[in-house]
Amino acid sequence: MSLETPKSLEDKLSRPGKTYSQLADITDITGVRVITYFAAEVDQVAALLEREFEIDREHCVDKRIYEDPDRFGYKSLHYVLSLKSDRAALPEYSAFENFKAEIQLRTVIQHAWAEIEHDLGYKSLAAVPKDAKRKFFRLAALLEMADEEFTSVKDALTKRTSQVRADLQRGDLHVDIDKNSLAEFTASDPIITDCDDEIARRCDRILSDRWLEIDLLATWLRSVGVTTIQQLRKLFTEKREAIIDLACSRLSHKDPFTHGVSILYVCYYVAAREGGAKRITDFLESNQFGPPAEIEKVAAQIMDTYSAYSGGDTAHPKPVTK
Repeated sequence: MSLETPKSLEDKLSRPGKTYSQLADITDITGVRVITYFAAEVDQVAALLEREFEIDREHCVDKRIYEDPDRFGYKSLHYVLSLKSDRAALPEYSAFENFKAEIQLRTVIQHAWAEIEHDLGYKSLAAVPKDAKRKFFRLAALLEMADEEFTSVKDALTKRTSQVRADLQRGDLHVDIDKNSLAEFTASDPIITDCDDEIARRCDRILSDRWLEIDLLATWLRSVGVTTIQQLRKLFTEKREAIIDLACSRLSHKDPFTHGVSILYVCYYVAAREGGAKRITDFLESNQFGPPAEIEKVAAQIMDTYSAYSGGDTAHPKPVTK
């Protein structure tokens, strides 16, 4: 949304049923559309606006409220607001003391519907051809359901994160590895960061404060069969030196170091122990680490390094103990 152009303002003033005695009567000369991902965030933004601005209740419209259960269209929450007196009194805002603006709040799905609806040119159910009405209703229902389901997914993920945090705090590590659980574990247990620090120290490099992407780390671990936090911690407890040796033998002194690098070498270690060069190749290919010819070369190098530092693990490949 933006400022009204002179032409659009002229059209507004000439619409039937519109009577304006002064410029201040036009409440939407300028406006902003705020688009959120989730429906609950619309209410959060609304609460912020009500706290920070003077709200013109007479001209506010909550178009999310339907009088009829089958009402056509996908609507949004409209506010008309102005500066509160204390803010308008400030020199930098004094020019806007009596200025009003319209704020439209809607979710990204509501916005998609509104844009498509506008493009199709139908804003009223009465104007829609009979054979198209049912499809419009079905689409509106599907989009409304999608909005609700995305909120449900977000709430479920938030609840799971809280449960995972509680489990880890009481020492229950039988938690499936995913982005959220791995993030909680790395935040609460220093075992991985300590290993990263030691790799950086032995390679004489400074370790970045940044982390490798947690969702990638979780994907890598699961692709080699490390699926629980308990498995991961067991590896860092029992195979710490082998992991550090493997990393230090592969990383040069000019390589940058980022937190989570030790998890990558856990994946190499487990892949080598379980299936040798073939398993390492599968890991590299499934996670798109490079072209096939290069991957085979890297896999052979990792396997050679593993064999030199593993202390005989290659003789009897075995899965990680759960």
